[in-house]
Parts: sequence; C-alpha cells; structure tokens
Amino acid sequence: MALVAAVLPAPTDEDLAEMGRCYVEEFARMGWSEDAVMRVFCNPFYRGPHAVYRRKGEQFVRGAGRSGDRRGWERG
Repeated sequence: MALVAAVLPAPTDEDLAEMGRCYVEEFARMGWSEDAVMRVFCNPFYRGPHAVYRRKGEQFVRGAGRSGDRRGWERG
C-alpha cells in the first residue's frame, strides 16, 4: 500500500465560519459544555477546530454556540 498526498485549496473565511458552526453544533449535540468545546478549539492537536479558532477568533467560536439558528450549548 502506498500513501498518496493531495493538495487542497485553502478554505475561505466563509468556509471556516461554516466549519466552525458545524463543529460547535456537533459538540453541543453530544452534550459538551462551552468550556469543553473551547478547549478543543484552542488545542492545536485538533487541526480543523483550531484553524477556525486561529482565523475567526474566540468571540466567533463562543458566538457560534449561542446562535439562535443552530443548536448550541445554551439550548442544550
């Protein structure tokens, strides 16, 4: 078996925003607290969430969990 690499285009800001909202919604549906979600986003080991955190910021991540149009940690 051979490893094959592929180059993907860098995500746009809107792509990252949608990724971030989806991550937050998924974690909230699993019952994670806001603090637990923030620990994942702040940890470079979790490349996807951390990329959102680096480019969009803490306020964006926290706001995604409080958004009324998605299931966030405040709505359980």
